[in-house]
Amino acid sequence: MSKKRKETGRKMGIVQTLLVACIGAAIGGGGKMAAGMHEDSLRTFLDRSEGWFMDHSSWLLLLSSAAICILCTVFVLRMRKACSRCEEEDEAEAERIEKTQQRYQSFMGLFIAVEAILSGVVIASLGGSQGDSFTLAAIGTFFLSAVWILISWDRLVKYEKQMNPEKKGNIFSWNFNKEWLQSCDEREKLKLFRAAYYTHLSMQILYLVIFCVLILLSGIVKVGVLPFVILGAVWMFQLLSYQYQYEHKNE
Repeated sequence: MSKKRKETGRKMGIVQTLLVACIGAAIGGGGKMAAGMHEDSLRTFLDRSEGWFMDHSSWLLLLSSAAICILCTVFVLRMRKACSRCEEEDEAEAERIEKTQQRYQSFMGLFIAVEAILSGVVIASLGGSQGDSFTLAAIGTFFLSAVWILISWDRLVKYEKQMNPEKKGNIFSWNFNKEWLQSCDEREKLKLFRAAYYTHLSMQILYLVIFCVLILLSGIVKVGVLPFVILGAVWMFQLLSYQYQYEHKNE
């Protein structure tokens, strides 16, 4: 039996809070000072980086779409091969395949996020510039790759159902997550809920980091109000959503 960790004392908690505050102030103050010392070079670097990214966003989207389609195909073929070789009595092998399948699905979700961000940059670069036809072609490949990701995801879910017939859910239905969760056993649900909780905690740290970065950038370039409004909206939505789910979801 693992030993229970002792509760952190009040004095130690205050010391830790003050230490974090001092570190944050040092990083913020030092970062602000460093940014002020190299303001011109940093502004030039940011402007050139933005220009390069906007100019090459169509190529980046096209290449990423092709690479993602290839990777999704590889994932599906490898999973099909693993499932065909897996024996029902081999629990260790089945668990390994389950972890691999979950990893592949996470990568596909990451692929969708990357493609969406690149497509947003490409769409924002439209408007009378040269190569608009190529830009539209790149956007077309984005939609094709998104469809291919969903099809590949559906195949992975199919292989998972073959190994675990009790699993339910159609990837093309908006009830997929709910049906899939209901078909999971208690061990799987515990892993999912634990992962969701730690992800929630990690996101709070990420929001603080993004806030500090925006504060530092505001002294170099004109950030404006919109980034802070978007950050605040996402931050508050997650906090309120977490509280709602905690109070109303009992299953």
